[in-house]
Amino acid sequence: LASPRSIIINARAARYWKARILPNGHPPLGATAGVTAAEVAAVIAAGAIPPTGAARRAADEARDAMIVNARPQERTATAATVRHHRTTAIAATVSRHKTTATAIPPVVPEESGRENMSATSANPIGVAVCGIHGRVGTTVAHAVAREDDLALVGGVDVIASAGGFTTADGSTVATDTDLPTLLARAKTDVIVDFTRADAARVNVRAGLEHGVHAVVGTTGMEFSEIEELGELAAANGLGLVVAPNFALTAVLMMHVSKLIGKHMDYCDIVEYHHERKIDAPSGTALQSAIDIREARGSDFISVPTEKETLVGTRGGEHGGINVHAVRLPGMVAHQQIVFGGLGQTLTIRQDSTSTESFVPGVLMAVRAAPELRGLTHGLDALLGLE
Repeated sequence: LASPRSIIINARAARYWKARILPNGHPPLGATAGVTAAEVAAVIAAGAIPPTGAARRAADEARDAMIVNARPQERTATAATVRHHRTTAIAATVSRHKTTATAIPPVVPEESGRENMSATSANPIGVAVCGIHGRVGTTVAHAVAREDDLALVGGVDVIASAGGFTTADGSTVATDTDLPTLLARAKTDVIVDFTRADAARVNVRAGLEHGVHAVVGTTGMEFSEIEELGELAAANGLGLVVAPNFALTAVLMMHVSKLIGKHMDYCDIVEYHHERKIDAPSGTALQSAIDIREARGSDFISVPTEKETLVGTRGGEHGGINVHAVRLPGMVAHQQIVFGGLGQTLTIRQDSTSTESFVPGVLMAVRAAPELRGLTHGLDALLGLE
């Protein structure tokens, strides 16, 4: 089960998935009609299920179907009833665990979909995105701007201009090439960094020194640097979430691979990224190798190559795991972990076909960061995998 903290996180994240499942106001495929508000709320609050879980989707589909299928004159009341039961059930679960957490936004009638959702959070979390004009940074910025309990307050980028950054709804936020300058202009609670290692270490330190929590997806930093920043965060009473990958499927792949590695003797990792990625191997591949080797407790069997006619053909190596990096246009972020045993192999592959794949994990971390203290490495703890 996930931690009580993630119950709050998932309650809010569910709104994101509702928007994805029901983009045009029509019942989703497989929606269950005829369920009661209490039944839907019970499923939602049953066990702090991650927002991408099958049970979460089933509950959201059932809730949305009930709302959409209601008669027009009953629809607003039905929506409010479902939201009330969900909020009450989740709050009760948190109370049982005696955990202090951010208050759930008040229940309000949902008369016309997402356009009224901004009223549900009186004090949104102010978010500034470092690397706001980059591939992932732009996606994250637009995602933050869509959320009712988050507020995009600005961004930092080497190509920042006086024109700022314009979101999909036409609003513009300030941007700057210097994070401390931006923080002086915009009230910020959390920074999100998707830049380069050399920029990230400066941005994160600056944010923590200014009393701002941080979520970091930039790879390439040494772990000793990350630990040092974690100590700074703890000393300042702030949360720092650093993850090699924010795609939930990638986190799950890494988690199950640690279990599999205990029973297999051979392992190779192959990662694929776009041609503009500057570090190799990827942070996900390197962390996978480290975690799998650590979980196993001993090195894997690495078959020596008697004659290597092309230097580097077997890739890099950690704990007997050979790691290979592919860089090609058309790729986003992909990885396969291949285990081998006597007469058998097992391959686990994860594909991020769009930078949107990182959004749920980033938003989860942004919402969690203000409640954390010190370094949280990876999303396992937030997903209840530890």
